[in-house]
Amino acid sequence: MRTAAQDLQKRPHARPETIAHREKVAATVEQLQREIAAKGSNTRLRSETTVRKMMRGIAALVPRTHA
Repeated sequence: MRTAAQDLQKRPHARPETIAHREKVAATVEQLQREIAAKGSNTRLRSETTVRKMMRGIAALVPRTHA
C-alpha cells in the first residue's frame, strides 16, 4: 500500500482531499495491524479450521481396520 508521500510523488498535482484520504487510510490500516499483532498468534486461521473439519469428515467416511 502506498503512503500519502509516495502518492504525492507519483501525482504531484493531487488534490489535498486525496492526500488527506490516503493518510487516513494508512492510519486505519496501521491501527488494525497493531490490533491484530496485539491479539497474538494464538488464534487459528479459518482455513486451518476448515481443513481440519474436512479431514475429520473424510476420516469418518473411511472404514477403520483393526489389526
